[in-house]
Amino acid sequence: MLKWILRLLAVLLILGLFFLLLMGNPQSEFEPEGLRLFRLTVTGEYLGHVGHGLWHPHLLFSGANTAERTLPLPGDKIILEPKIQMTRAITIDAPAKDIWPWLLQMGYGRGGWYSWSPLSKDKEYGEKIANAKKILPEFQNLKIGDVLLDGPGSYKKKGNWTIKLFYQSRALVLYSAREIYSGKEFDVKGLRPIEKYMICSWAFVLEPINTSRTRLVLRSRVETGPDSAGWLNQYILWLGDTARQRSILDGIKMRVEQGNEVKEPPEVFQE
Repeated sequence: MLKWILRLLAVLLILGLFFLLLMGNPQSEFEPEGLRLFRLTVTGEYLGHVGHGLWHPHLLFSGANTAERTLPLPGDKIILEPKIQMTRAITIDAPAKDIWPWLLQMGYGRGGWYSWSPLSKDKEYGEKIANAKKILPEFQNLKIGDVLLDGPGSYKKKGNWTIKLFYQSRALVLYSAREIYSGKEFDVKGLRPIEKYMICSWAFVLEPINTSRTRLVLRSRVETGPDSAGWLNQYILWLGDTARQRSILDGIKMRVEQGNEVKEPPEVFQE
């Protein structure tokens, strides 16, 4: 009996891994409609990123060292008691001043988020979301309170990021308080939603190594409610978000180091 149970678990594990790989590497001309629709859900999106990380294992690791994971960073005080804190980092062979313009133009409908995941597609039209391959002068002015769209489904009071802190050539901190599934934003000073929600700070911090090299550190601090998600959901969130944010770091590194000669598809950078 035990032998058959172990065999069944092995089969389920293999099927699960195959499903994750399929989720993370969609082929639009062959992809079943049901799977495509599932990918558009919050759970499906994160599972897809986990699957993508299985094809590119370095995306499932933070890239941050022990000091960076514990170092106080700008934006930490926005959420004092997060249920989840995730820190990612990458080394870029350029001074901070050369990286900063790429951060300033981030956002859907602006320079993009630079992610090279195959999941970075326009959910409404199925087209690949444009990520800038050069510095865009028209998007080089940001100030506290400005709003950056998260994706094609974002609009007023739904799924946006607000500039919370801004330190020239040093740190850019984004903030969002939204329902997890609908994306609807809310005011944390008022009543909290009945539906599951998250309050999140997202910091992009430039730490110079020397005059020609810089560490780009990303930190997310997340409060969830009305009760915390189960450990499995949190694990999927951690892995999926790590894969996506690591691809964002790769995309920024590639653009800065290659200048205006950006290659497609992006190269995979590993520490």
